[in-house]
Amino acid sequence: GASRATKDAIELALKQQDEKEAELEALSSRVQELVLEKTKEERSVTERLRKEMAELQRQVQVLKGSYSDVTDDLEMAQIKMERARLGLPPMFDDAERAEQLEREEQAREAERKAKELEEKLATADDVNAKILQQKSLIQAEIRKLTDKLTASGREKSELQARAESLAADYAQGQQRLGEAEASA
Repeated sequence: GASRATKDAIELALKQQDEKEAELEALSSRVQELVLEKTKEERSVTERLRKEMAELQRQVQVLKGSYSDVTDDLEMAQIKMERARLGLPPMFDDAERAEQLEREEQAREAERKAKELEEKLATADDVNAKILQQKSLIQAEIRKLTDKLTASGREKSELQARAESLAADYAQGQQRLGEAEASA
């Protein structure tokens, strides 16, 4: 009799322990999935920035490749100015000069964007490293904030109940005051 009850109690306790362990494993698995998802998102952002950086570097290379063309254009512009100074007929038109200036501006803009993206990429890499280092701290903070939110919700409910009670007491007091004044 007593031995059977003890055995049943032990089996029930073991079953409950197994259920708790399964719940903890599921929770742990969900947390790991969330961390992996965040890491994957950040890798995606980093990869996108790397692609943009590669494209800008390619553009810079193309523009640098045309640098010798720009130098030639400058030389020709100097010749044109010298010809105009000497009163000789012009050899080139202003459209060529405008194209040259546009290529120079595009090269400067591409270099500026490349530097900007390098800075963003470095920042993103730093952020990723910090997030991976602080994963457990973030999880602990989430738990603390959840606990605080729950406690705050309880306090709010308690305060609302007290406010409603005080409002009801005040209304009763006003009613009694009115009745007392009316009978006086």
